[in-house]
Amino acid sequence: MLNKGDIIELHIDELVYGGDGIGKIEGFPIFVPDAAPGDLVKVEIISSSKSYARGSIVEIIKPSEYRIKSTCPLAKVCGGCQWQHIQYNEQLKAKKKIVQDSLKKIARLDIPVNDVISALENLEYRCKVQYPVRQTKVSRKYLVGYFKKGTHEVVNIKYCPVQPRIIDKITEFVREKMQKLQLNSYNEKTGKGLI
Repeated sequence: MLNKGDIIELHIDELVYGGDGIGKIEGFPIFVPDAAPGDLVKVEIISSSKSYARGSIVEIIKPSEYRIKSTCPLAKVCGGCQWQHIQYNEQLKAKKKIVQDSLKKIARLDIPVNDVISALENLEYRCKVQYPVRQTKVSRKYLVGYFKKGTHEVVNIKYCPVQPRIIDKITEFVREKMQKLQLNSYNEKTGKGLI
């Protein structure tokens, strides 16, 4: 059994639903965010149960052949995208396998699944955006963006490469109007706020 704080070497076998990579030690699954299939990584265990563990990459010992440089400078912190560091064709294969595995595990259907239809573009494709909004305590500036990975802390987005530029412009316009009108952002703790 693995314990929190243990440092292990792990080969990432595949990507799973939710965006994590998964590797196994003696059949025991370890879920690792920001991993790519084929990575050999040094991982710190951040939580462990009887059936699985979660880890965080400390070092990439040998990067996967599918690992690429992300197009977004916020990819490591922003929770809006999980796989920007993985070649697009490999992402499509992983999505197909996730659907196959889900059908088999949840619906108990072992049926063929077609290949995922590739997008014409793998940038500026996102057609739905829903941003949380927060205000800083001192300056009361608005933070508008996606949640930081694993938190409800907002990563302030000025530019997102996977959505059309017009959304960035609309977001900035709305941010400026909120500031000018001094509207209150929603507060999760109190349940109050307009935006």
